[in-house]
Amino acid sequence: MASTAAPTTRAPAEELSIDEEITADGNGSNEGRVRFASGLRRRILHFTPSWFVVNMGTGISSILLYNLPYSFNGLKEIAIAIWLLNVVLFSLFLLIARYCIFPTVLSAMLYHPVQSLFLGCFPMGFATIVNMTVFVAAERWGGRWIWLAWSLWWVDAAISVIIAIGVPFFVFTRHQHASTLNTVSPAWLLPIVAPNVASATGGIVAAVLPPSQARLTIVVSYMLWSSVPVAVMIMGLLYLRMAVHKIPLATEIFSVLLPLGACGQGAFAILQLAEVSLEHTKATGVWLDGGRMLGNLPAGTAELVASAVWAGTVCIALVIWALG
Repeated sequence: MASTAAPTTRAPAEELSIDEEITADGNGSNEGRVRFASGLRRRILHFTPSWFVVNMGTGISSILLYNLPYSFNGLKEIAIAIWLLNVVLFSLFLLIARYCIFPTVLSAMLYHPVQSLFLGCFPMGFATIVNMTVFVAAERWGGRWIWLAWSLWWVDAAISVIIAIGVPFFVFTRHQHASTLNTVSPAWLLPIVAPNVASATGGIVAAVLPPSQARLTIVVSYMLWSSVPVAVMIMGLLYLRMAVHKIPLATEIFSVLLPLGACGQGAFAILQLAEVSLEHTKATGVWLDGGRMLGNLPAGTAELVASAVWAGTVCIALVIWALG
């Protein structure tokens, strides 16, 4: 049977050398302050981007609880409390200035074949905060909260695109992989799925925006959704990897569930965009083209086109969902 060893997840050499320096600084002194400082520096040193998975889990929990159809008194308040906790955690993670204290670790992390992949968790965790900002603040109070959510979404979309392009670039040009499929990891999906999540968030944000901004957001979100076919290609590699080298080790078996997120989020994103587009067209009588292509056609044509797109999208979403 072929080997089932997974890609190494050890810390980069730069982290290990700095860790030894911190240990040396802490030794030889009995003062508690020095020990605490060295211990804190060590924890900051080993604070990797994978910690933003916490924001992903906490954020989606708040979203699900807030929109749960089987509600009870106080459930939405619980969801809001979890959302605020997520904001606090996200802010705390940002304040941990790992790369300011240890600047050499940044390049080491980007060159690391595993740690760099978890950069995709940053915009995905941030997207959950944007979603709840729409659900809680924008829908209740409108006004500036709508524009805040829209601005945050643009930031999230930009970061997602940068990571979705930048991390694969390092995978192609800098990461060292053995010439075997055994090094193919489901974590390769993390940076690719980030624009997909931003696409779904764009559909949620567009629902509360004025018509012109909503059209722009929907169009850009459809462009972000193009990461889904790339994710499907990676799933093909993962299938081949498991067929040849069998399933990963027990300690990493959870990673085989990552394709479920790509499929589920992809189905939700395209369905949400089609639904918001249809509602927008019904309200304004103008499709996503802004009346440039369909403006000279009989009244109701735009709504008919939007309805046809929505019907086709339901089929596509079902296929992607079934794939997951």
